[in-house]
Amino acid sequence: MTRTTGFPDWSREAERAALLSAREREVFLLLGAGCCNRKISARLDVTERTVKAHVASIMAKLQVESRLQAGLVAQSHWAPSATDMPGSDLAESPSTEGDLTQSSMTEGSIHVTGKTG
Repeated sequence: MTRTTGFPDWSREAERAALLSAREREVFLLLGAGCCNRKISARLDVTERTVKAHVASIMAKLQVESRLQAGLVAQSHWAPSATDMPGSDLAESPSTEGDLTQSSMTEGSIHVTGKTG
């Protein structure tokens, strides 16, 4: 569906985000921040193969065709703009050691912790 602004309306897909497990929500958030599988795997301390499985599950649950669409759903669902999205600086910022903490979202808050890299 398209909004009057000409941009896609991801509201139906965003409603399906409630179907995601806690770990899938963490991956979903990082997809929305523009992270690649390698960066997600390093941040969550899991293998890239595990991240790929989570991404495939997220895409199926949201009923989207690509990881790009999943990332756009994350941005539209949890932030009025991409720059306001918690973790939006992840894709561009250099990695440092420490924890990534995600602030409040629509359904409460989740915390994404793990090694950075």
